[in-house]
Amino acid sequence: AGTIIVDGINVSAKRARDPDLQTLRRRVGMLFQFPEAQLFEHTVYGDIAFGPRRMKLSKHEVRTRVLKALETVGLPPRDFAQRSPFELSGGQMRRVALAGVLAMSPAVLVLDEPTTGLDADGRAEFYYYLRRAQQEQGVTIVLVSHDMTEVAALANWLCVLHNGRLVMQGMPRTVFAQGGALRAWGLAEPPLSELLMLLRKQGLDIPEETLTLDEAFAALQKNLQTTLRVRER
Repeated sequence: AGTIIVDGINVSAKRARDPDLQTLRRRVGMLFQFPEAQLFEHTVYGDIAFGPRRMKLSKHEVRTRVLKALETVGLPPRDFAQRSPFELSGGQMRRVALAGVLAMSPAVLVLDEPTTGLDADGRAEFYYYLRRAQQEQGVTIVLVSHDMTEVAALANWLCVLHNGRLVMQGMPRTVFAQGGALRAWGLAEPPLSELLMLLRKQGLDIPEETLTLDEAFAALQKNLQTTLRVRER
């Protein structure tokens, strides 16, 4: 058992129809696994407009939000607005679902394993447009994921949960440096972190906080230069 506090509001202590919760629902958007299963309208436009219409916005404001959301997720309105969402690819359908949440202008966006089932290209596209949305709208993104490669590439702050408890939090490079603890909690490190651990066991001097490919390349170059200098002596 625990307590959930959002914007100073204790969600755990509120009833479903509490005005505070109704306000929070407008501020927090959610995208579940396989969000394309939530699409139901005849057109892409209708699906994205559903949320703004329920907010009782004017037709002009609804249209403005829908068109902006489509542009944000890389689906030009002239090509996609009047199409059936069920004619699109899996990756495009998922971006329509994302647009539907963005059109409601949430302050916080919670995503639960949002790229499950997508191929590599689909995942890359989804996260590209997610970053774009974050930059354009300034929305705070909470990403739930077991894919540590995605987490390492996307997150600037990590919270590790184990058996319903918060067991660690910090910047990605700090958390992933605790490889032993992560493995004890059943989490795999990013493949790059595992590779660097093996190289350290072979005697290479690679800082524990190394996280990205660029950082790894720089560390390996430094090791190579050190080896060459030793041989020259």
